[in-house]
Amino acid sequence: MKKNTKRIIQISTLSSILILFTILLVIPLRSSESTRRGTDIAIDKLSSFYIQELAKNRTSLITEELVKNRTYIDNALSVISQEDLSSVKAFRGYLGKIRRLYGIDTFALVDEAGLVYTSHSTFSGKTRYPFLAEPIHETIYSTVLNYGGEIQLFMAVPVSGIYFNNSKITACFVEINIDQMMRAMTYRQDNMETYFNIYYKNGESLTPAQFGDLEPGENILNAINSTPANLEIYKKIKADFEEGQTGFVDISYSNETAHLYYLPISNTGWMLTILVFETAITEQVGSSISLLMRNTRLHAIITVAVILLLFIIVIVIIRINARHMLAREKDVTTKTQQAYEKLNRETQAMQIIHSVLGSGPWSIEFDEKGQIAKCIWS
Repeated sequence: MKKNTKRIIQISTLSSILILFTILLVIPLRSSESTRRGTDIAIDKLSSFYIQELAKNRTSLITEELVKNRTYIDNALSVISQEDLSSVKAFRGYLGKIRRLYGIDTFALVDEAGLVYTSHSTFSGKTRYPFLAEPIHETIYSTVLNYGGEIQLFMAVPVSGIYFNNSKITACFVEINIDQMMRAMTYRQDNMETYFNIYYKNGESLTPAQFGDLEPGENILNAINSTPANLEIYKKIKADFEEGQTGFVDISYSNETAHLYYLPISNTGWMLTILVFETAITEQVGSSISLLMRNTRLHAIITVAVILLLFIIVIVIIRINARHMLAREKDVTTKTQQAYEKLNRETQAMQIIHSVLGSGPWSIEFDEKGQIAKCIWS
């Protein structure tokens, strides 16, 4: 009975230890998996927030650049005098001063005959600048492909009340250094690159800026549509571009997953587009969280190792105690058996003695009066 009780206690102890060990092993592992899932969600949300805030900031930069150039034009037209319009030399001198004052590559005035006046020459502009083919009644932005194959961006505005050589000045335009503007927006750090570009609603590139692996000037919609994995996404991007809607999508790009965010630039008909590879954000944003996960896993491994060591120690102690208990039980059994054997030998010897002497054990019981009440004889 005692042996069975001890065995039950031992089995219960082992079961309890195994259950505790399993619980302590599962909890850290589940915690690590939960941390990993939470990290992925956090990185996705942070990526989206980072790209959208970056896009809003860059859109503001572009808008400020366009407003700044419009301010240059308004200021230049407000200070022109009759003396500046008195001769070709004076007129060119005025145009040169404005160009140098604001650091503009091109500052020009256009008359009703289509002649373009700059600080160094006068020429017919309709062939060189297609946006002058039609009368300018509002601010327009137009790109021109120069002889070197580079894209130039121009802002043109209508002009009134100014005459030169008996001809009415109808427009003024300036060149915007769009390449410099795009380089200022590009973000590079520790192998992480964020690509920016501006596209028309039909997907044509407005700038010569590099956009990932796309060749300068390549149509982004055509590039996206050429990848089979992007066919469904292409429809959404195309519709958003045409309608001037903001969008955030994940696309397959150069055999990698990339985040593509685009939003319209007010009053231009342009779409500012940002491309960030998912691996870049994961490496940058997720590095600290990955370190936390590694520490969590290390803590779980150490915890499991300590528990396993304690479990082994407990098993060894239980086995040692079991061997000691078994040895004690065997010793008690041996001594008990020896005592029974000795008692049997003595009993047999007494029986022999009694048989030889004709004696044996007897007893007499007396009552209160001293009379024999009971007598037993073996």
